[in-house]
Amino acid sequence: MTKGERQKVKGTNSTSVRLYSAFLFFLLPFAFCLREASAQPETPDTVPPPAKVLSKDIKDKLLGELDEKKRVEYALTLMDSFLDASETGITNEVWEASFRELGSFHFVMDNTLDFLIRRDTGSGKIRNAFKKYEIGLRAFAPRLELIRRDLPSRFEPYVFRLIKNVRETRTKAIEPLFGSN
Repeated sequence: MTKGERQKVKGTNSTSVRLYSAFLFFLLPFAFCLREASAQPETPDTVPPPAKVLSKDIKDKLLGELDEKKRVEYALTLMDSFLDASETGITNEVWEASFRELGSFHFVMDNTLDFLIRRDTGSGKIRNAFKKYEIGLRAFAPRLELIRRDLPSRFEPYVFRLIKNVRETRTKAIEPLFGSN
């Protein structure tokens, strides 16, 4: 190969490299745009989670109960009533009201577990309260599953997370029963 042919081949390679890099330079932003577009949620019409709130009188009564056994009994009664109201809302096709009741259910569940954990001294009384709470939570998972099935699909992500949260709460309520205290 002569020197002129080598320069010709060398020039061709540098030109193709320039074209290739220019192509990548212009294509790269589009690739990121496509990546961001594919990262968007598949169901943009999902509803945000309901607020975890209670009416003032119910909240005052719940927070005012300092005996562990009575607090757990009252919390389980409240949670049952919130699920009843949610099931009634589904029957009457009042989806948003039914969904709000699940937020109240969630508040009571989390609040009761926090209360029990703060009061845990390893005594038999608190262990009995944890046991009663965990047994009471068992009944709620199947009911929540039926609610999830009957609600429109836009509510499903939150209800699914709530069911998972009930399982995790049950696990946390069992842990003190097997502790070293």
